[in-house]
Amino acid sequence: MQIIRLLIPLAWEAFFIGLSLRFPRNTLALGIFFSVGILLWYHRDFSLRRYFRQFRRVKALWLPFAVTAAAELAIYFLVRHLTGTVFPDKDISLVSVWTHTEFEIFLQAFWQILLMPLAEELLFRKAMIYLPASSRGKTKDTGASGKTPAKAVPAGGPSGTQMSHHSGWSGYGTAVRYRNDGIPKEKKTPVDTDDLDLLFFDTDYAYDEDADYEYAASIERTAAAAADKTGIAAAMTKDTAAPGADPETDKEPETEDLPKALSFTLSFATALLGLLLCAPLHVRTPFGIAIAALLAAPLAVVYLVMKNIYPGLTVHIAGAAFENMPYVIYVLARFATR
Repeated sequence: MQIIRLLIPLAWEAFFIGLSLRFPRNTLALGIFFSVGILLWYHRDFSLRRYFRQFRRVKALWLPFAVTAAAELAIYFLVRHLTGTVFPDKDISLVSVWTHTEFEIFLQAFWQILLMPLAEELLFRKAMIYLPASSRGKTKDTGASGKTPAKAVPAGGPSGTQMSHHSGWSGYGTAVRYRNDGIPKEKKTPVDTDDLDLLFFDTDYAYDEDADYEYAASIERTAAAAADKTGIAAAMTKDTAAPGADPETDKEPETEDLPKALSFTLSFATALLGLLLCAPLHVRTPFGIAIAALLAAPLAVVYLVMKNIYPGLTVHIAGAAFENMPYVIYVLARFATR
């Protein structure tokens, strides 16, 4: 399913590249159209609210940001040396963006500073790079939806039924951890989540006791109804369960994590593939693709290490803002002199 979900954005990229080659003067409009399509496809995998709250976390954001930015600068000067002295005759063939008015220049800066970095990080880093399951913690009883369950919530007091719930990958919910008696431990309770969940869950939330008890009661009712249906379905399908599966749940037995060597190989291969597939958005020649992949390598490395797109995304946006700042200053100066 993940492969199918990835093939559609890659086909969208190929469609954009083909149209930009056929209509080079419309690259700006096509690029905005491509970026918006990627953002809509992966809109559940990113939250601006979570991103802005990362700004106060030095260890999670600013420390890897500083290291990645330093690596980017070092590679940038290395590329300047390679293209200027070692390979002066090699053609990079950068993609040209045609602009005629101040408004088009402003759109180009907006696209290259915000839309394109976010689309590239979501597609070529977060969606494409394989992260070993061992680095995220083992998954227990993910259920039909495939989502990692959060802490169990006793919805019926001390003797209540233990049920686990999860607010989903979109990050639009709140997971709460209760004591055995159903009373919250404190007003702000941190949630024990794995590294992947930290991308979408904010552990510093305003606690609402009435809302949480009401939500726990609704979870209890939903689980009771689901249990009734599960019992009926299990009785009907007990004899037709898949070989090796649990006849009560028709689930395959849990498998061990991949070996470390294989996990590392898959991570490295998918990171390299993401770099190579991202480069044609900016350049057209094989040498240019190699240079673009080298420039973006620190972004892939920081995601592999941190399991978090925010540091790389911040570096990407900062670098694009530095490159496009002359255009922004030009547009502002033109409007100021009118």
